[in-house]
Amino acid sequence: MGITSAYLLAKQGVKDAFIEADETLNGTTGHTTAKITVQHGLIYDQFITDHSEE
Repeated sequence: MGITSAYLLAKQGVKDAFIEADETLNGTTGHTTAKITVQHGLIYDQFITDHSEE
């Protein structure tokens, strides 16, 4: 399912479960570019502040 999907479903009130084979949030996802980060939001927020949302 993925941790982001589990998080978004939970925010919508859907009961879900996140199952990890080893250790949650440890290391990187293998064979994919998937990641969770807050830094993109900070960059986009500054861009919108400087140049508008349009």
